[in-house]
Amino acid sequence: MADSFDPIIHTPTTVASVEIILRVVKGTPNVYEGRYSFDVLDQDGAIMDVRSGNVVPHLTGAQITALKGFMDAMLTKAQGVIA
Repeated sequence: MADSFDPIIHTPTTVASVEIILRVVKGTPNVYEGRYSFDVLDQDGAIMDVRSGNVVPHLTGAQITALKGFMDAMLTKAQGVIA
């Protein structure tokens, strides 16, 4: 057992998952938003840091185009519940 005055050394070792939230708001044109967040874990699996921000600056033009198409399709599908 370690003495209680021993320093605790935490080393960031993994990111186990990333959460991405995408949002499209119907309009002319549609408005798109994307956010990310992930936990940085230490060697014991404890959360050391939480990072989050706007995902858009991290996407390529091709990824943005593909995501807009996907989001538009999902908006159309969601609107299908209205009879």
